[in-house]
Amino acid sequence: MSKKISVALMIAALVALTSVATVGAAGTPPPAISSGFQLQNRSETSEATVSIDYYDADGNLVETNPDTLAANASKSFYVPNVLSQPDGRYSVVVSSSEELFSLVNEVTAAGDRNVEATHSGLTSEETGSPLYLPWVVCEYYDYNSMFAIQNAGGSAANITVEFYQSGESTATQDYVFPNVKAGGAVFLDMTADPYNADLNGFFGSVVIRSAGDATPLAAVLNDTNPSGSFLRSYNAVLDDASSTKLYAPQVTAGYYGFSSGITLQNPNGVEVTGSIKYYQSGATTPVKVQSFSVAANSAKPIYLPNVAGIPTNFNGTAVIETTGGNKIMGIANHDHVPAGPAASYNLIPVEDAATTLSMPQTVRHYYGFEAGWQVYNIGPEDVTVRVTYFDKNGSRVTQDTHNISANAGFTQYLGDSRGDGLGSDFNGGGVIEVTSGNGSLVGIANFVSPNGGDYQRVYNMFTP
Repeated sequence: MSKKISVALMIAALVALTSVATVGAAGTPPPAISSGFQLQNRSETSEATVSIDYYDADGNLVETNPDTLAANASKSFYVPNVLSQPDGRYSVVVSSSEELFSLVNEVTAAGDRNVEATHSGLTSEETGSPLYLPWVVCEYYDYNSMFAIQNAGGSAANITVEFYQSGESTATQDYVFPNVKAGGAVFLDMTADPYNADLNGFFGSVVIRSAGDATPLAAVLNDTNPSGSFLRSYNAVLDDASSTKLYAPQVTAGYYGFSSGITLQNPNGVEVTGSIKYYQSGATTPVKVQSFSVAANSAKPIYLPNVAGIPTNFNGTAVIETTGGNKIMGIANHDHVPAGPAASYNLIPVEDAATTLSMPQTVRHYYGFEAGWQVYNIGPEDVTVRVTYFDKNGSRVTQDTHNISANAGFTQYLGDSRGDGLGSDFNGGGVIEVTSGNGSLVGIANFVSPNGGDYQRVYNMFTP
């Protein structure tokens, strides 16, 4: 694995120190946001020496900050406190003597609407061309997306962005951004023209390409509702993220007001069919099996409360499997009724299931923030897992063990007595390992904040 990470985090720019957008139409962007990122040293024995390079939106290197992370350590960097630059959009590239995991947190910087979102940083192996975004909206019931694309190569490149309306197999619209500098980023805001004028009412997917697919790219998307009161974020992915079998470790329908949607993107030139099995948390038999089809080069949304046969107050896992050997990719969205917390994460291909999962950041009673996690054992056997939590210095704080049945999910919340071993004011990382049984895991981690509004964040756990 690469020791260089695009804290595309990049972006991400979306991930900026100022408002991610300006008001352009009916949809309202979220308030100004600031970013922080978390780095986890994967080495159990060696300190990591890191160099953190900050680039402005034009691709100019504006600042470099050195740092170190102890073995097993997980460390937070809040950009407004560490970057000596004016407010604006920046991207980050982290180089390290040891392999790292990383994620980016976006939080309200000012104003009376609290919004939060999280997405992963990308290793150099996870950059490339083409990139795929399964869920993109422009004035779709006044919902809007904003996304940033970073040139992760060594020279300037032309970037093309293709929009595919859901159900359509040919591009609805495309845009070309010429001569984007190495390290530079372009930003597409669906509340602003020309996108708002060209794509009004759009729901679908996006494919991003460099000329001849020769230059690696990185991208991340933010998504907001009509009032701008929530923020969701997820990474664009390569074709490597497609599979004949995908997992959504946690999906809900009317679960304490939370409900989920799954959006599937078909990168193939032919229609893809398959089925989705929904498992209640802890159960090994699906409560519902649903058939689906996705048109060539298109995307299909599935909202769980609208799926006949899904029980009320459902909290569990979705397993998506295609027929005929064709691959798909996708994301899961969470939201709440009444509107408030919301989050997104990438669906996990079966090829990424592992016996070890890492969480760069988890918290307990940390300025009122709480965290939890969900894993699914894809089998074929029941497993015992060991969960170890480390502080920012790499010291082990506590360790738990859990038994998880084959083809079943497991949910852990750390804000109650289940997290007592972490004490208070904990902000660190964790590692989940299968210690017995022939099984592999997929998982996500999430956070809730004490601030009201959009208080939820979710990210995909990392595999070796």
